Amino acid sequence: LFFLTAFFVSFLFGFSTLESTYLAILFSFSRTLLGAKWLEDKKETSSLHGKIILAILIVQDLLAIIALTALTIFKSSEVLWWSIPVKGVVLLLLAFLLARYILNVPLRFASKYPELLFIFSLGICFLFVVIAPLLGYSTTIGAFIAGVTLANTIYKTDLASRVRPLIIFFNMLFFISLGLQIVLPQGGKEWFFIIALIVLTFAVKPLVIYLTLVHRVYDARTSFLSGLSLAQVSEFGMIIAAAGALSGAISQNIASLAVI
Repeated sequence: LFFLTAFFVSFLFGFSTLESTYLAILFSFSRTLLGAKWLEDKKETSSLHGKIILAILIVQDLLAIIALTALTIFKSSEVLWWSIPVKGVVLLLLAFLLARYILNVPLRFASKYPELLFIFSLGICFLFVVIAPLLGYSTTIGAFIAGVTLANTIYKTDLASRVRPLIIFFNMLFFISLGLQIVLPQGGKEWFFIIALIVLTFAVKPLVIYLTLVHRVYDARTSFLSGLSLAQVSEFGMIIAAAGALSGAISQNIASLAVI
């Protein structure tokens, strides 16, 4: 429903099918960092609506990775479509083997030296960032799988506390880079479109989630808080739009609209 609503509105505003697809993908997802941080600050991660929100965000992240992969295949005529899932299985198998059988031993040694533990975790991240493009995936997907790999080791809590300052720092740089991409629209059509998407974000998203959860027999308060907490758009959507602009699939103007 999220995708179809944004696609229909984008198409009505005169955007092409491919541009409407990118904008609809942007609209479809909610922001994991914001949602998780909000729940953590309010100490509601263990509440029923908190668990529902986090579950929805995790599923959306997985769907965003699939969308990013599908768009990569679509825009490249040289990539064999059947090879991408096979290479994806190879990447996931590598992550599983590292998390299950290999990483815990060097991590146990590195845990004696806080700086070494920090550097080693970054090394794992860069390892996947290098390997992912070799298998036809973006560096974003490689970094995400690296995080999942480290999260499945026995030192995940210590690692999370070590990399948190770095996450905050690069999160700041990420938004600086987004700001540098913004070119303010000159025409009224683009501004009306931005306003339309903002209204849809605050109206359609909470309503759809609320009605869905009520239909699944959750109570009204849980359904309302879940819908309210997911009324935003995802950084993943902006990454997908930026990747589309870099590849030439969509114009820089569309990527700028996505950031705004």
